[in-house]
Amino acid sequence: MFLSLLSKKLFTIFLYFSVMFPIFTLQLGDGTTVNQLSPKKIMENVIQVCATDFNTFVLKEDGSAWGTGLNKNGILGNQTTKYSNDFVKILVDVKKISASDNTAVFLKKDGTLWLTGIYYNEKTKKSNGNYVASSIAKNTPFLIQNDVIDVLVIKSSVFYIKTDNSLWGFGANTFGEMGLGSTEPEIIPVKIASNVKNFISLTDLAFETLNGAKYRVTLNNTISLINKTIKHISTDLVLYQKYTYESGEKEENYLVVANYATTLQYFKMSP
Repeated sequence: MFLSLLSKKLFTIFLYFSVMFPIFTLQLGDGTTVNQLSPKKIMENVIQVCATDFNTFVLKEDGSAWGTGLNKNGILGNQTTKYSNDFVKILVDVKKISASDNTAVFLKKDGTLWLTGIYYNEKTKKSNGNYVASSIAKNTPFLIQNDVIDVLVIKSSVFYIKTDNSLWGFGANTFGEMGLGSTEPEIIPVKIASNVKNFISLTDLAFETLNGAKYRVTLNNTISLINKTIKHISTDLVLYQKYTYESGEKEENYLVVANYATTLQYFKMSP
């Protein structure tokens, strides 16, 4: 499946979609399930698009948040789990959307953070000593936090920065994306860092602090200082420059092809 999002003057959205399975074309939100092989105008006055494998979310200039697609676990927030091939209105007064295949979060202008879809609410210790996360589905927007200034969903975890510039996260932490050195679920929000200014990646936990230092979750699921900036090419393309961490660990240049939900595909680039 390939999905690319193009914009015109940042206020009109054109979607290009070509897949093998027609049901996934629900993501276009054009009222059909027909494959679209050329850009098609869908909506105007759009300032953000958030695309996952099965759903597309749109934030309009007036602060209204809209969604279309498979609607598994009620992620569209319209009190059902029935798919929609038209955009449905989810919330108003929104300033940012972030989503994975299973969870969507909406940061409102008043600093409240709302969630639809999968919400991890319990963890259980297995006989082998490992923990597993349990969840419930929220098919209407569910308030999860106040005093938030930025938000990011990565895989099975939700991250947010509060007005005091503290960074918090919670979720299944399936791939160790929280940077805590393990894959143990964190159902109750845990503080990850202080003095955080903003997120600097769409595909993994990387952030900039108030003093300009940049940090990122490394391959061993811990957070370390980096000496290069992550460059965004588009929602689905991120250029990672060569990193040198405080730990001495190094990474080569890669072009990463991904969206909020999919497994990263790395293409090594020439130095």
